[in-house]
Amino acid sequence: MKILLTTLIICVSLPIEAQILPFVEAGKVWNYASNTGGFSEFLQGDTIVNGKHCLKWYVTNGGFADNGGKAVLYGVMYEEDGKVYAIKNGTDNPWMLYDFNWSVGDGIGIDYGYGEAVILSVQKNVYEGIERRVYEAGFSPDIPERVEGIWIEGIGSVWGMTTLIVNPGNSVYLINCTRNGKILYQSLEVPNTKIDAVHHTPHRPSSLFDLQGRPLSTPPSRGLYIQNGKKVIK
Repeated sequence: MKILLTTLIICVSLPIEAQILPFVEAGKVWNYASNTGGFSEFLQGDTIVNGKHCLKWYVTNGGFADNGGKAVLYGVMYEEDGKVYAIKNGTDNPWMLYDFNWSVGDGIGIDYGYGEAVILSVQKNVYEGIERRVYEAGFSPDIPERVEGIWIEGIGSVWGMTTLIVNPGNSVYLINCTRNGKILYQSLEVPNTKIDAVHHTPHRPSSLFDLQGRPLSTPPSRGLYIQNGKKVIK
């Protein structure tokens, strides 16, 4: 009996690793604003590629998926152990789009001539009632004018599906992410673009965000924030 009791205590004391929220899910839609108009990307339809169970990845032209946009098959995606892989049409080799296992200091394999970008911070924030990890990546602090990447667990980058690190002047912004009509992430405001009617976000346009991609009404008195696609340090 003593041996059994000891074993139970040890089992209860072990830390439980938080489960990574899935990214590749059927019925998930990402709506974006850009300086040329709105568009959507979505996952729908099962298929097998290179022996992997995948979902078909579509991108719309000429509008949002639910507002007249024409869907074009762009490729496929699959997910394994918190890593998201994409295979574009016309290619056979997958590339890793996201790794939600990344920790602070990990390199992410992107180098624009400034050295490899690394994970600068991993925080947590609640979106639509669900707590998600928020990752920030970037280059050396000596390059403050470079905008880093910001992406959210299960949602992806706030600057575009495949844009982990952005340059100043980036013109694509995530409006919202839904699954089967349920909102998973909602940006309260949308940067000023040529979109005349973004029915998903009836708020005043803005180009001022914190590092989690959340809009700000005024610049903070100190710290880091993003304005007009550029990182500002006070």
